[in-house]
Amino acid sequence: MNGLAIDGLPSRVGNAEFVIFDDQQRKQFLAAIAEHNVDEEQKNLRQQLVNELGQDEDFANHIFAATDINAVEGGTAEFLACKELRLTIDVINFFADLIPYNFAFLGLPGDAGSVKIAVLQLIIEGSEKESLFINRKRIGSLGQLSLVKLQQEESSKETGFAKASSFLKGPQNKLQEQVIASLQWAGRATAEVRKEEAFLLFAIALESIVLADGNLQELTYRLRGRVAHLLGKSLSDRKDISTTQCAISTTFVQRLCTVAITRSQMNVWVQFGGLPRLS
Repeated sequence: MNGLAIDGLPSRVGNAEFVIFDDQQRKQFLAAIAEHNVDEEQKNLRQQLVNELGQDEDFANHIFAATDINAVEGGTAEFLACKELRLTIDVINFFADLIPYNFAFLGLPGDAGSVKIAVLQLIIEGSEKESLFINRKRIGSLGQLSLVKLQQEESSKETGFAKASSFLKGPQNKLQEQVIASLQWAGRATAEVRKEEAFLLFAIALESIVLADGNLQELTYRLRGRVAHLLGKSLSDRKDISTTQCAISTTFVQRLCTVAITRSQMNVWVQFGGLPRLS
């Protein structure tokens, strides 16, 4: 796991448990190995391997995300586990902005982390206004995200984080699936450093929850009506919101053409990315 603070661990969100690989975790592995239906020599070898992990620099005292998976072989189990954890991380990242002064997001190994950039700017605005300066900054996730603070915000403001966690556990009805899908897209947008990519992901998130029925007829009208219904507190408020949206809804619908292509490509990738989960 990348970007997660150690305070409050172990902690569970949905079907994922975030833990520190310490002696307690190692003992749980040893207890599971003791139940393996293999000869004593194999048990001893496996127990020795787990004991050595206590000194392994890639495992000892590192933060891990764990989830239970049913699969026919190891590669498929890893694929399904990463898919489940990615969903959970994206949902968490959606709520990360609710923590005051938080600039940290979660990620899996291989995700882009924080990087330092330096930009040299030469400004030419006439002979008396020419200037030269260097802008140094960091982009990406800054610091570590605290699940304790996220839970505190939920307790004081009812942000919906606990409800989203319960949805992740499943089983989900159609509305809950739409909510989780929208949160996942928005969570990806929240952690995305490229603004044009973030805009597209937010557009997908909005479509996932507001235009989830897949009906391509009268997109502009239905977008205005549904968003106005969600945001407006009175009939007059909803009329004002619907009128205001007229100027932006056409642009949004144009974006949906790109959104539809992107979503179709992702569905194909997911469909053929691994074997089905066993019941």
